[in-house]
Amino acid sequence: MNKVDLKITWYILFVLLVFWSNLLGQGINKRVSATRTSEKISIDGTMAETSWRNAEVATDFLERNPTEGRKPKFRTEVRILYDHDNIYVLGYCYDSHPDSILTQLGERDDRLNADLFSVFLIHIITCLMPSGFQ
Repeated sequence: MNKVDLKITWYILFVLLVFWSNLLGQGINKRVSATRTSEKISIDGTMAETSWRNAEVATDFLERNPTEGRKPKFRTEVRILYDHDNIYVLGYCYDSHPDSILTQLGERDDRLNADLFSVFLIHIITCLMPSGFQ
């Protein structure tokens, strides 16, 4: 494993252990490993690339809202890939009634009446505020 791979691996592990144990684990440590890929990944929300099918799947998430710590009604699967330049996160949020998913347009950081999937990255060296993507 070269220096870049090791640095990315430690970074991802730190983020997952610190953030997910707080947000998802309710005191239970959870862990998922990112998978290195050399494939060109298309940002299209599909698992067309073989690397996605070979990636470890994170499951058994818990709700944050409306009831923190409760097992959700529908399953969510998250996979993480990385290459020399990027970290890729693919989340599938299943719902038996997708036509009933709440959507509401608003400004950034508004508290909306809508479903939400977020990813937060924390820089391991400087411990700066997390960067979030929705």
